[in-house]
Amino acid sequence: MAGLRRIFKRIGTSRLVHNGGWEIKDRSMTHPPGWKSRLCIVLVLAGVAGAAEYTIDTAESLFAVVVHKGGIAARFAHNHLVVAQAYAAKLSIAGTDPATIRFDVDIEAAQLQVDAPEAHTKWYPEIAEAGILDEPFKPLDDADRKTIAEHMLAKGQLDVKQFPRISAKVVEVREERGTYLEREYTHVVTLDFTVHGTSVQRECPARIVIEDGRVKVDAVGAFTFSGFGIKPYSAMAGAVKNRDEFHVFVRVRALAEGTGAQDE
Repeated sequence: MAGLRRIFKRIGTSRLVHNGGWEIKDRSMTHPPGWKSRLCIVLVLAGVAGAAEYTIDTAESLFAVVVHKGGIAARFAHNHLVVAQAYAAKLSIAGTDPATIRFDVDIEAAQLQVDAPEAHTKWYPEIAEAGILDEPFKPLDDADRKTIAEHMLAKGQLDVKQFPRISAKVVEVREERGTYLEREYTHVVTLDFTVHGTSVQRECPARIVIEDGRVKVDAVGAFTFSGFGIKPYSAMAGAVKNRDEFHVFVRVRALAEGTGAQDE
């Protein structure tokens, strides 16, 4: 940090403030040649210094979408749980400060799991606690599940042949306590979500705990199919359809690499 302050002093700054970003106040109108390049290097190094890589516990983590039923015949329709099965995720954090979280996930769209009974059973209690649903997922036989999955992945919906990847990246994390759908959260995460070749940024409430080499994140975000250029699925002249709004539901349990701790 002393070296960092010397560099900032050398390029003519009067104060350095870190609150989700750097604020630089000029002390004069003249700066040494190349000061901008040195400043960029300093900021990059300051942002990544001391960051620890984390390993995702895939058995206890969830990257999913909850699709809501709609239409005048909604009581005959189904809410759907779509779970990422084949994905690559990267997570790093400097110390225990959530603001330093760097996270991105890349998902193979064709391998999305739709309405698996075991996923319904395992994850519904947490989804209900988050206020996303107020009734359990309805059971489906294998034939119905296959048909629903085919519709979701087909051209006109996710179109996985044209858009084989779904991705998400954390842009910013800030501490901000609040309530969403009756659940309390500690932070707000700005998430960049790419589906169907279109990227949409949303602020998503999250609960984040980092301690003893473990990280726990529970987050939820509301998006719309139309925001990604997708018309929600409908049948029977719209009497049965999916609502435009859907929820991203994320549960991350991870362990700092090189530690022997076990997640609870």
